[in-house]
Amino acid sequence: MTELDASTGAKLNVFKKAQFGFDGPARLSDDWTHVWVANDAGNSVTELNATTGALVRVIKGSTYKLRGTGQITSNGIDVWISNLRGRPWLR
Repeated sequence: MTELDASTGAKLNVFKKAQFGFDGPARLSDDWTHVWVANDAGNSVTELNATTGALVRVIKGSTYKLRGTGQITSNGIDVWISNLRGRPWLR
């Protein structure tokens, strides 16, 4: 994933899989505090600090029942993530 300066288009940062837990990053959402990256192949979500770009955490595992993350959105309080594959609530 690449971060660009919105006013100049200059490259600011490149975020790599090993450092940020990306596995098929497909969709983004931000709420001015965090950037949320839905990782389709990894069945996970990466949370970044929107100001610094620092990794906050990678959300994954059976507790979250993510199966092929779809759309993602946040309002600064909650984050909603759709599943593209299967009905995880039945598994």
